[in-house]
Amino acid sequence: MPELIPVKYIGRFPEFEYANHAKILFAKDETKLIPFELSERLLSHPDLFELGVLPTKPADIKKIDTVEVEDKESYDYEKNTAERELVMAMTEYDLVGYAGTFNLKQGKKESIEDLRSRVLIEIDTVGV
Repeated sequence: MPELIPVKYIGRFPEFEYANHAKILFAKDETKLIPFELSERLLSHPDLFELGVLPTKPADIKKIDTVEVEDKESYDYEKNTAERELVMAMTEYDLVGYAGTFNLKQGKKESIEDLRSRVLIEIDTVGV
């Protein structure tokens, strides 16, 4: 059995669905036990997730959902890693155009690095 890590969703939306590698639906401030490999990917987005805390009472531990990774083949790490590297190297003009594939637009006061971060989150959650 893989090591399980408590991960808490702290994003701004009342619900969040992670659709890569496993289908996980988080409610606001909900903690789930996630396999270590997947928890690293989720925790790389500090605006969405943080390390959760396990309850101190053994009876309460059962209340935390455990996520099973069903289809590891559906998430292509190499393809997404290559895509992330391309995004990091894009010029502002190219990035704004690429962000449109995810229906993202640069806000008037948003820096290019903020847009780049949002595109990287989309690659991690939706895939390419």
